[in-house]
Amino acid sequence: MPAYWIKDGERRVDARHVTRLFHPAVYKWIAWLVGLYLVASWNIAGQPDTDYLMLVVTGVFLMSFVLAWASFNTSLPIKRVGGSAEAQHAPGLSDWSRREFDAYSGRLKAAEAAIEALLPIAAVAFGMAAMAIATSLAD
Repeated sequence: MPAYWIKDGERRVDARHVTRLFHPAVYKWIAWLVGLYLVASWNIAGQPDTDYLMLVVTGVFLMSFVLAWASFNTSLPIKRVGGSAEAQHAPGLSDWSRREFDAYSGRLKAAEAAIEALLPIAAVAFGMAAMAIATSLAD
């Protein structure tokens, strides 16, 4: 068995096709969804009482965004000068989504891992956007 093959139960998986990192596009989608949430929540705020609370919510989301951005940047592999072009080339989103994602709870397809990471954030962002639209129409 070559060194780059790992045994996963009864099947052999090419270790080069197993990842623990999200694709950079997933982080961009997370940032976009957080931005949508913040814009929608600020659209709902209108009275002085809610402005302070919205400032607190914005601060919490911005801190969580900065922490996610910092963890993404620290998890990037170090590019070596003079390394092979294949080692320095990041896979495209379609190639990444066909890989297996090694999560804490076990392995799953990378596309499923991205959906599971984006779904809660998307639900809150689109729910808040729907509330903002509804309050704008009610005014």
